[in-house]
Amino acid sequence: MPKDLHKSKVTQKESKHARYYTRHREERKAQSRDYKRDCKVVLKAQKQGLVIASERNTNPIRRSSIDVPSVPAPPQLLVKGNKMMSHSMYQDFITLRNKIDDWVERTRSHLPAMKTSLVSNFPLYLFTGAILATDLHLFLDKYGDIIPSHYLDVWRFHKSVCGMQLALGSGRAQLVLEIDPDMAIPQPNWADVTFWVPQDSTSLSVSIHKRLSLLHSKADRFNVISSKLMHSQIGQWTYEEIERCIQLGQKLYMDWYTVLDDLDDDFTSIWGICPFLKETSHTVYKIGQTLEKLTYLLPHLSK
Repeated sequence: MPKDLHKSKVTQKESKHARYYTRHREERKAQSRDYKRDCKVVLKAQKQGLVIASERNTNPIRRSSIDVPSVPAPPQLLVKGNKMMSHSMYQDFITLRNKIDDWVERTRSHLPAMKTSLVSNFPLYLFTGAILATDLHLFLDKYGDIIPSHYLDVWRFHKSVCGMQLALGSGRAQLVLEIDPDMAIPQPNWADVTFWVPQDSTSLSVSIHKRLSLLHSKADRFNVISSKLMHSQIGQWTYEEIERCIQLGQKLYMDWYTVLDDLDDDFTSIWGICPFLKETSHTVYKIGQTLEKLTYLLPHLSK
């Protein structure tokens, strides 16, 4: 092949790629900046110990084949855009996350070595766990009129709420079951437990409404089955039946955790952020509590 022809082909090929990168230069730069910023935020959060590690949601005292589902490490970003990173809402949320993380660490990680200390602090841990659940449940109320709704990253905030309420619900139930199993578990003050109602007929609202309706049906079924299991004599149910109910609850939790996945991420106040997140908060807490109760029954049954 003549050298001139070879050079012309190379030049033509390079020119084609050059045109492509020229057209997409700004887009690729923006993607690189976003990726770099997200990596820095996650790295900083991990160094500060903000992630509730999944291993902290295991049960060191009793071992069974079924564990309460581990807490997924929620994304750390609460708000969209750099402008809101310094807002007091973000700082308050991180502070609350640290408190919950510390509570989980104190009430779970040191069992059974710290059992004596846990017993002596049982009322305090039970009370503070309820306060944290309520604070998380009502977190957005004091910021609703301050922060523009389009700044709130609802998808990430929702997943963080799910992870933390699951840990609190199962953690408080574990405390009672291990220290005083005959005691009724005192519930947090949920104030106004609201249920999300669509305010318009947009495709986003319709889609969310359908998903929540399905979740309500699944939650009702889970609550009925688990209530029968826990209020009946242990001998009336088999190990496999309790196990299947636990698996049902685990699946229900993951359905709540992923309910906003693959939806348009342009979440705004048009569909009511606060009622939706409060419903999620209250429901996931109850799932965690019920799963811990069911898991507690397993060692008393024969396979």
